[in-house]
Amino acid sequence: MNPLLSGHQLDAYLDEAEHAEQRQKEAEVADDLRQSALLALLHRQPCKADTVLAVRRLHRLWLRAGDADAALRVLSDDGAQVTTTLPADELPRARVSLSFWRIEVLQTATAGAALGEAMAHTEQLLTEQGASDTADDAWAHLARLAQRSDDHNAVRRCAAARHKLRVGQADRARYRAWDDSMLALRMAESYAAEPNPEHARLSMRVAINALAGAAPDQDVDHEDWLKLGQSVVAVAPDLMGTVVNGARACVVKLAKPLSPARWRDVEVRLARLEALAYQRQGQLDQALAKAVQGRFSLQHDEDDGFSALVLAWLVQAGRTEQAARLAFECVLNERPGSKFAACELATARMADATDLDFHWPLVLACAASADQTQWVCQGEEPSAFVQRQLALAESRSPRHPAIRLVSALQVMDAHQDYAQALPLLEAAMQWPDLTGSDAIERLWRCRMQVYGVAKALDMPFVDSASAGWCYNVAAHLGQHMRQSLPEGTAWPDARVDQLAARYYERGLAKYEAFFATGQGFFKDGDIHGYSMLCNNLAIHYRQPLEDYDQAIALHHRGIGASPFAEHYSGLRQCYQSAGNDVEFVRAADRLWHFVSDHGFSRHSPCDYVDDAAQALGRLDRYPEISIWLQRLDEWWQTLDEDEQAESEHAYLDSLVITLVTLADSQPEDALARLQPALPRLGEVGVQGLSRVVALVLERAGQCQAAVDWYQSSLTLKQRDGEHDRMQHDEAKKGIKRCQQALRSGRPWWRFGT
Repeated sequence: MNPLLSGHQLDAYLDEAEHAEQRQKEAEVADDLRQSALLALLHRQPCKADTVLAVRRLHRLWLRAGDADAALRVLSDDGAQVTTTLPADELPRARVSLSFWRIEVLQTATAGAALGEAMAHTEQLLTEQGASDTADDAWAHLARLAQRSDDHNAVRRCAAARHKLRVGQADRARYRAWDDSMLALRMAESYAAEPNPEHARLSMRVAINALAGAAPDQDVDHEDWLKLGQSVVAVAPDLMGTVVNGARACVVKLAKPLSPARWRDVEVRLARLEALAYQRQGQLDQALAKAVQGRFSLQHDEDDGFSALVLAWLVQAGRTEQAARLAFECVLNERPGSKFAACELATARMADATDLDFHWPLVLACAASADQTQWVCQGEEPSAFVQRQLALAESRSPRHPAIRLVSALQVMDAHQDYAQALPLLEAAMQWPDLTGSDAIERLWRCRMQVYGVAKALDMPFVDSASAGWCYNVAAHLGQHMRQSLPEGTAWPDARVDQLAARYYERGLAKYEAFFATGQGFFKDGDIHGYSMLCNNLAIHYRQPLEDYDQAIALHHRGIGASPFAEHYSGLRQCYQSAGNDVEFVRAADRLWHFVSDHGFSRHSPCDYVDDAAQALGRLDRYPEISIWLQRLDEWWQTLDEDEQAESEHAYLDSLVITLVTLADSQPEDALARLQPALPRLGEVGVQGLSRVVALVLERAGQCQAAVDWYQSSLTLKQRDGEHDRMQHDEAKKGIKRCQQALRSGRPWWRFGT
């Protein structure tokens, strides 16, 4: 008989078993065969778990092998033994974990009374533990397990326990209304699942009233109402009007008003909730009317799932023509989520001999050209399938612009025939609904391929109906269009930049029109896209136009919509270029704090710390320079060895330039900060850096040391460039000043620099 494995030997054995199972999964071994192999492996070797982790791993392997009784024995025998050896501070958590694992195992089998006893035992353990860092998560997990077992009374007890914990937390006093609302909401959802619709509705009303009647000192905002609304849809959709009014009231009362972009984002989300609520109540026409206001892409959407819902509603309402147009839109623009629903719907509608809408074969033609949806071909060769669908669409609606567009895309993708595709694209662009970013990008590429870049840029501007499409076209022109042309193609950067800027400006106008009216196209709701457009257009205004006021206004609009670090960095650069020291320092400070809170991979304080110090010197705010030095050091300490090696020169350069300014008012502090860095500065041996070190020493009254550093800088290698000659001349001037001060014996500050 094989020896009983425990300790490190057991860990190694469990590693082997888990890896073997994983390899079988990757090899796509059938589930039953994989389970049998694992069961045989576990039966071959007796094991005894002697740690909580080992108990967890071993019982779960037995469970995956299909032997729930063996899994329970591990928990009962090995688990009980392990708890007798644990320190007192680890024991409560271990007992709770074992209890949870027992419930999970029992839920896989017909456990009867044993499951109820395990649930009750876990409740008792959590009650005895009281408040802890993990108590809320533990009660939430128990509630999920209870929900899985349809133990609705236990779910409600868990909700009450979580609420009691939160009420006992002094730092949550401002969130009491929200906590009360969450308790009632969880009760409502439990009653709805039971099902007990009357109690569910009453509890949901309590949840709504908790927010609506919140005292002035309570932290309740429109986001809370929107979260609540998602549950109201499922439990009591007729109460959605109260949620919408509550959210709008919160927006109105905000101390800092929402920007137009963020206000529209809220309105779109509310419209979606209202549409869902109408649909739940069977009011399909009202749902579809409201869906028009909600079917826009939003910043935090993971996919276009809402359009997929609308597609189903349209078919249910008998509006198949609208469904066909929406399905084509979703697939043409390859929208995640909705394009799959559109393909399934098109396949089904093509089987209906009475539905002759030309959009359905167009949907399939578009889908066949994309990797993720080529399954629509059902084994047919994709290019042949596309041609057959295009011919069918043409027979149903001859020479329709949408057919021309899809034909042009197919010609370009399959044959790179730009001359054939170009007239088809030009004709299709007369229809606003077809002016997607991909279509316009291809139009410009065709023009450039057929006529050359210079002549193409003389051709008429092609507007896009959507703000988001305009943004995409502009970004593509600036970053990717050149790469799509033959190598060596002449590229007039300035003219292309002007064209991109025109698309940015058109996109800006369309975004802001949508924010004001709610009328627009699908991509116009993405406020982060709007923010990125503001940043890119601001860069154009800053360089090369030097229109700093316009650029600053755009950065502020972007921050109001969806802030990110480039906006704060752009503001800093604008104010610096405009010579506004006060606002430059303020912008640099905001950039530092934003990056500290949110991160920014391209952030380097070396880009602006020394500039901030010089601006503070001009403003006679010298004491603040020490704050920036501290920030520079804080940033430096966060870098690993490789990052420090890469950034060392920039760091030292920024440090010594900052110390030059500090030495004007606080020479002792400047010297104290410089001294530890002197050995490394000497090793680096850069002429300009050594000269600035000398300047710090000179301004701090250390004239002899300054002369030494000035002379050292003169010995360093030069590149014969204008910058090096300037450094050389400045070092000689510095030596002359210092020697004069040393000969006269007069204090250093009596001499100018």
